[in-house]
Amino acid sequence: MSKVDWAGKRDEFLQILRTSATRDELVKRCCVLQRQTVSYDAVSRAYYRARVADTSLPPIDEYLGSDLEGEEYTIAEDDEKDQVDPREIEVGRLRRKLRDARATNKRFLKALDEAEERLETVLAIQDIDDSRAVKVVPKKPSKKKRNAVAVALASDWHVEETVDPDTVNGRNEYNPDIAEKRAANYFEAIAWTLEHNRHSFAIDTLNLALMGDLITGYIHEELEETNAMSPTEAILFCQRLIINGMDFLLKDCGVKQLVVPCVYGNHGRTTKKRRIKSGAKNSYEWMMYHQLNQHYRNDKRVEFHIANGAHLYTQIYDTTIRWHHGDDIRYYGGVSGLSLPLFKAIDKWDDFRHADVTCIGHYHQYWDFNKAVCNGSLIGYSPYALHVKAEYQEPKQAFFLVDEKRGRLAASALYVE
Repeated sequence: MSKVDWAGKRDEFLQILRTSATRDELVKRCCVLQRQTVSYDAVSRAYYRARVADTSLPPIDEYLGSDLEGEEYTIAEDDEKDQVDPREIEVGRLRRKLRDARATNKRFLKALDEAEERLETVLAIQDIDDSRAVKVVPKKPSKKKRNAVAVALASDWHVEETVDPDTVNGRNEYNPDIAEKRAANYFEAIAWTLEHNRHSFAIDTLNLALMGDLITGYIHEELEETNAMSPTEAILFCQRLIINGMDFLLKDCGVKQLVVPCVYGNHGRTTKKRRIKSGAKNSYEWMMYHQLNQHYRNDKRVEFHIANGAHLYTQIYDTTIRWHHGDDIRYYGGVSGLSLPLFKAIDKWDDFRHADVTCIGHYHQYWDFNKAVCNGSLIGYSPYALHVKAEYQEPKQAFFLVDEKRGRLAASALYVE
């Protein structure tokens, strides 16, 4: 039905409304006035708009037939002459149908034009001269592999410390027995990763970096209550774990040269307070490193580098690596994480002596920062980690390669659980 527009015919409409007895009569006379087919809903909506403009008008039901009380109404003769010719109504319907068909046809023509444009584009692409295009030709695998040196970080083992599952909501458990199993898993993970990377590289040398906090020690009073071993017992236990692992790497893993960079941590100290100038000489771990060196003194495949200070530098091909436990980096939390204070520290250290890669531990978090690698831990999540709101990570250690041509390659994690 058409929308009723009473512009210029308001008075006639109101007259029809006052003098119509029924809805059918009202609609019939409105068709005559409008000269097209309309519905009662269209009439009532038109009247509603009139009431919005003139609030004095009553509701349509009150208006309808209000002047016909006591008499019978008949359509006036003039009204009968103005009745709509059914042919005119049919002509109007057909005109509307034609208009809709033309609109639909216009949409179809537009869609057809767009499809033809897409087809022309595809055909044009097929005609492009690809004689200058770079073609990718797969190379045959080279039988000669590039040399690389493997690097495995070992830090934050805390072999004698205990973690009660109840103190960390069951997410972790740790004691010397579990430490021994995880240490064995660590060396087996090194072996697996070496074999995996040997598909692409010739790897004969492994750097096994001992980077401190391998024991927990008695640096806090509560550790004297909760540790499963004393510091001296823990050092002997840890030393046995490392010797077992090194023997396995040399015997069963194709390692022809084992280089062992060693830096001490803050937990392995013999004093309550941290020493700066004499930190090495007051470290159980520093002592253990020398005992290990003495143990392998007759094995030409093993080479120890033991730091007497907080930092140690070694060279792998053209890549200089800085080894440091990580406790000199002042990180107290923050949205940027460890990266910002670590990079600031590296910039200061590089002023003294440049390094291409810096390796640290201490934070029990595994992160690869490209120019720095932060090692995970063997102990895993602990009540202290929960206390400082550290990110939960599974027990893991870091591994990466140094390629003779491209330097340090991406690091990966060695899962030990």
